[in-house]
Amino acid sequence: MRIVIAVLAALFLAPAWADIYKCTEAGKTIYQQAPCAKGFEFRSGTNAVEPSPVERRRAQIQGLRDRDRAIRLEAEHDNERLELEREQIQAGQRRRAAAVQQRECQRRERDTAWVESTSEKYARRDHERLGGRLSTNSEWWRNQATNARERQQDYCP
Repeated sequence: MRIVIAVLAALFLAPAWADIYKCTEAGKTIYQQAPCAKGFEFRSGTNAVEPSPVERRRAQIQGLRDRDRAIRLEAEHDNERLELEREQIQAGQRRRAAAVQQRECQRRERDTAWVESTSEKYARRDHERLGGRLSTNSEWWRNQATNARERQQDYCP
């Protein structure tokens, strides 16, 4: 992109006129950019008129405006590219965060299922041994199962 701007700047900053030489060779009139060997007539510019200082200054100002516009366009293009890259990075971060949350939900679901099955196992054992009463160990596991369910519901959508 910098090369394009450099070429555009060179085109716009170059003078809008070029030296033209009118030469006569073998009775024919030819125009060329290089001086003639002998008998030449010098003419400047494409209009064959020397530009005035005001016209030269206008051409310089226009060249500067064109250069500034090219720089501004390049900056806008760079900003758009950076914004697109930023959006892509953020989208990737959101995808990774969603994947992490999904894995964490699956882990919590497995943990909750394990705690609930352990709680049920101790509750059945106590029911058989203690005739329906729960031991301290069974109550602890039941509380753990309740807490695990609540944490899973809070974390997982």
